[in-house]
Amino acid sequence: MAKQAKASKKANPTTYVVVEGDSEYLVSKKLGVSVGSLRDANTRFPAPYLKVGRKINVPQ
Repeated sequence: MAKQAKASKKANPTTYVVVEGDSEYLVSKKLGVSVGSLRDANTRFPAPYLKVGRKINVPQ
């Protein structure tokens, strides 16, 4: 029986947990999205929405 490839957990993440040193720019580059779309996906959080340990939405 052929082995099936496991899907990467990072392939299409829908959330991201903010870590120390993250900025909008760094997170957007890590995830391959624009800063504007990252902001738009996280309007439920008050500014500044990037706080260490917070789970933010990642636009698809």
